[in-house]
Amino acid sequence: MIPLLLEALKKRLAAGLGDLALVRQCKDGDKAGPPHIWIGDLPPKRSKEDWSALPGVILVPLSGHLGDEGGEAEVALICVVYNPEDGDGTGAEYDLGHLLSRITRLLLEALETKGCPLDDRFILLPDKSGKVLPWQKSEQQPKPFMQATMVSTWKYKGWE
Repeated sequence: MIPLLLEALKKRLAAGLGDLALVRQCKDGDKAGPPHIWIGDLPPKRSKEDWSALPGVILVPLSGHLGDEGGEAEVALICVVYNPEDGDGTGAEYDLGHLLSRITRLLLEALETKGCPLDDRFILLPDKSGKVLPWQKSEQQPKPFMQATMVSTWKYKGWE
């Protein structure tokens, strides 16, 4: 069931973030475009200087269980933006903020109280402390990148 959840998340995010223009490193200079959505990890780099996989969202299953009434799974959404500007990093903060806000809006539709499950089977739940889609920035932010991790908790009926 976890692969189905990861694919449903990838599909939803790719569709909903397709018009989000974030700075990306390209061979012929920086350009704007939507973030990539990856499952598990970034793809291998073609060279040391190749950061074309970013900006991106990496979907990583963290934990889960199956019980009598179905299963639950926690999935981390590791959000990374690239912004090479000089100065105080305002652009990277804005890009990361836009990405986190857009993801939150896209996934809140699947919240249990909204009744609109992801892929008609996965329901977003608050975590054990009652928070929905909590996120935290990484302590180290190596320029020109900025990263935050959002954790989502999902309920589903069981193995299909």
